[in-house]
Amino acid sequence: MLSEKEMEFSYNTIEALRQHPDIARFADWLATKPPGYQPLSRPKR
Repeated sequence: MLSEKEMEFSYNTIEALRQHPDIARFADWLATKPPGYQPLSRPKR
């Protein structure tokens, strides 16, 4: 989603990361999960 250079220069704080629409959407989704949430792993093909 973001390159290492983008993270280094533009998204190097939590506040800046929360401004990225995709990361903010993921963080909002993750906040609805209970503590210790472990997603089911997909079977390998």
